[in-house]
Amino acid sequence: MKCAICDTEVEKGIRGPGGLFVCLECVEDLSVAEEKDIDGKCSFCGTEIGTVKGIFRSQKVQAVAVNPNNGIILCNECGKLCKDIVDNDVTA
Repeated sequence: MKCAICDTEVEKGIRGPGGLFVCLECVEDLSVAEEKDIDGKCSFCGTEIGTVKGIFRSQKVQAVAVNPNNGIILCNECGKLCKDIVDNDVTA
């Protein structure tokens, strides 16, 4: 399968909606990624980047991974979810 973030062919990773796939190496990189202030929507959840979410603690949704070649954007919340899945060893 081809990773939507790094365009590398790999065997294991996280499959998102619409057949998007993120390799384990990119998931690991998400934990140290700088948040990017860009316009667009997360390719996994569809949330608009910059949206403020939360009832008790408001948090601005930021992009943590972007592939300019294919327009794939991954938000900080989906990045955390992918990392949690890998940490619990539940991979595609």
